Amino acid sequence: MAELYSAAYHGSVPALKELLEKGADVAWRHPTGGATALYVACEFGHVEAARLLIDAGAPVDAARDDGATPLYKACQDGGKPEIARMLAKAGAQVNKTDAAGMTPLWLAVHQGSAKLVGVLLDAGADPLHRVQGWSALDLARREGHGEISTLLMAKLPESERNRPSPGEQEQTKAQATAAVSKGPVSKGPDPQQLLYSAAHHGDTGDLRKMLVADGVDVNCYGERWTSTALHVAAYQVKI
Repeated sequence: MAELYSAAYHGSVPALKELLEKGADVAWRHPTGGATALYVACEFGHVEAARLLIDAGAPVDAARDDGATPLYKACQDGGKPEIARMLAKAGAQVNKTDAAGMTPLWLAVHQGSAKLVGVLLDAGADPLHRVQGWSALDLARREGHGEISTLLMAKLPESERNRPSPGEQEQTKAQATAAVSKGPVSKGPDPQQLLYSAAHHGDTGDLRKMLVADGVDVNCYGERWTSTALHVAAYQVKI
């Protein structure tokens, strides 16, 4: 049935009609890769060829060997909203994934096609599906697709709208790790405590230095001795 495949590949509607009338097998898969006639019609954007094949009963979810379906392919290479709408209306699984776990919606977001994203969301595409931790909204924001982000947010619960992307989570984690690695800021000895210590030990040299140092209050009370430095010094005097 390579003739049907070839006609779909070239978008030849007359040839497709003739072959379908003769009973060509619409489910035939190419021996290399496993693509069907419908798949290649969708791949190259042949709208009428795809319509003919769908109407003739071509399996809309027949995937290639790599898991890519006709709808998946219709969402690649710039996107083909009209074909995607036809496939969804014919019952194509809008959340079917390929071997890498990507859905048609993910591809549509990556292509930056707001129209295609709208078609898929209206057909029930799951905006919560994640690929390696990334949601479709994460992808739209990362690639700067504002209109698509708005469409996706309208379909998402509040808890998902402002959830940090894996990239943002990694950045926050890296910042936290860097802050911890730096450790607490080292503080020098408390000048007030040095004053009390010098008074307690009768160290007149250090006392002179402390009494002229900035920020030293000679009349404050210390936490350890609960008295002023003068009291501490006086206490040490032997009578």
